[in-house]
Amino acid sequence: MPILLPVIWLNMSHSTSGRSKSIDSKIKEVAGACSTGSGDSYKEMKWYFRFTVLCVVMLSGCSSSTGIGRTATATPTTLLPTATPTPISINLTPLPAQDAWGNVNITQFSLDMGDRYFEAIPNYNGITDDDQVCGVTVPMNSSYGTDNSQFMASVGLLNLHTGKITLLTTLPAGDQSWDCTVTGSWVIWIQSFGNTLESLAVHWVIKAINRDTGEIRVIDQAKGADGQGQFVSIRPNPYASNGRVVWTTYSSDIPNGTQSEMYTFNTSTKTVLADNTSYPILSWPWVTWGDGKQKAIVCENLETGQQVLLHMQYIPTTTAFHGTTFVYTNSDYSQVLIYPDITDPSLPSYVIEDKSIDGDSFSEFPTINNRLVSWVSDTTSLVFDRKLMRQVIVDSSKIPFAGVVSSHFLISEAPLTQADHDASVKGLPYHHVIRIIDTDTLP
Repeated sequence: MPILLPVIWLNMSHSTSGRSKSIDSKIKEVAGACSTGSGDSYKEMKWYFRFTVLCVVMLSGCSSSTGIGRTATATPTTLLPTATPTPISINLTPLPAQDAWGNVNITQFSLDMGDRYFEAIPNYNGITDDDQVCGVTVPMNSSYGTDNSQFMASVGLLNLHTGKITLLTTLPAGDQSWDCTVTGSWVIWIQSFGNTLESLAVHWVIKAINRDTGEIRVIDQAKGADGQGQFVSIRPNPYASNGRVVWTTYSSDIPNGTQSEMYTFNTSTKTVLADNTSYPILSWPWVTWGDGKQKAIVCENLETGQQVLLHMQYIPTTTAFHGTTFVYTNSDYSQVLIYPDITDPSLPSYVIEDKSIDGDSFSEFPTINNRLVSWVSDTTSLVFDRKLMRQVIVDSSKIPFAGVVSSHFLISEAPLTQADHDASVKGLPYHHVIRIIDTDTLP
């Protein structure tokens, strides 16, 4: 399933040391995998596109501007303590799942659909109130060099209790879909087309379909596809909650800049949340975004106007937000940290994963719900149990991946058999099975 790097803030220096080197090495690593055809190159290329598009924005400078402004005046801000590498120490020795949770019920369904399979995308509030996860169909044969220009992808839902897949709409041949999110009856996704990273970056469109009525709306689209507009490369990354969706789009005032916007479905209206910002995450009534000018994560309550600033010593690389809990990875992907409650300055952040302890090469892309925090790493399959205040080993498969946390589920593709693993390395078709744990059932 797709794992994505967020843009956090702008106005960063163009230094080629530190963070920039990390980005460069990661891009080369993924690009090399794509060019040699190792692994599932369709997924590799999708991930590569997301990463490079975002890095271009994150490392680009932006001039200051008053922007378009807000619809309401914010109340005085609350300043939380500056994040430090290890503000609170907890036991980072992981527990086996059996010791932590006993016999956990794991549900599995096949995702295969003949010449295609369904790729679930729960990462960005992608699960409906009736427990269906949004996603897209992907060609079964996605080996490097395969011509899928005539493949017609579909956006749909997978029922997490029955495994039934319902396709809602089909994209034009050659179009690809990157992300999806849901709120009420609306399923929102990004689609784009092209054979190069540059082409994909300037042809994106955010669309939404009402699964009850079939109505389709265009929420936003790239500018510059005709060669006349702005050429900043961004990935909008929509995130929906409570009848609204937020995303990163082009600044109204700053050339090659970005701003955070919100669309309300009931009124069909757009609101600029903040100019010169990026990567908003919505967890109603709270929304967060990265602010380059303040070098902070801004959290705002959209009902009261209260703002909380999380000043950072460095650029957080990937983030997640749920309720009033904020999770992020540090600048070199070595740690996952958590602010348990952004509204309580007495609760500082603390480290819940450290690669120097478990031997991982990196930790990134956290997701969170009321019970668990998950993240991606290269050698371990860990989650952090917020109730037990301990890491838990979900499995020890050859290619570990704990999964994505969304709503009250932990979702991942089941560990591959050796035959399927060998096929995936060669870019050949292999079986795809989704694995589901209801986190509400954990003891």
